[in-house]
Amino acid sequence: MRHQNPHWPYAANLAYGVTTAHDPYSSPGAVIYGELVEGGDLVGPRMLGTGPGIRIEELIDSPLEAGNVLERVVQAYGNATIKEYVVGNRLKRQWFLQAAHDLGLKTTVEGDENLKLNINQAIDGYSGVEHTLVHTPLYRDVRELFARLRIH
Repeated sequence: MRHQNPHWPYAANLAYGVTTAHDPYSSPGAVIYGELVEGGDLVGPRMLGTGPGIRIEELIDSPLEAGNVLERVVQAYGNATIKEYVVGNRLKRQWFLQAAHDLGLKTTVEGDENLKLNINQAIDGYSGVEHTLVHTPLYRDVRELFARLRIH
């Protein structure tokens, strides 16, 4: 992959004062650009990402397997945030969350546009819920829950 310097989207971000960007599903190209910026070889904002999302295909069937999957992703991408794609039932999600917590990782999740699921995910401890809360009206109790839990 050939990388241009300056990369115009990054240069535009910097021109508008954006010094840090977060990509909740980092493609290999985004990871490479982030490394180039960090190394001083490319002008742009600092890039934070998740690497590829963890999917049900990872077959997380125990707390140990959840930890192993997350360790592999962190080793490959060096990220501080992990994105999960609804890895199964609530027990599996809690294994995922506990493993992430044990590794000092933040967690974000694909919310699947399901308000009940989003509320469960917020209560269980995800720090972010992606592509969700599209329901209107969004009542005060839900807004306050997400605000108090600092879900982004």
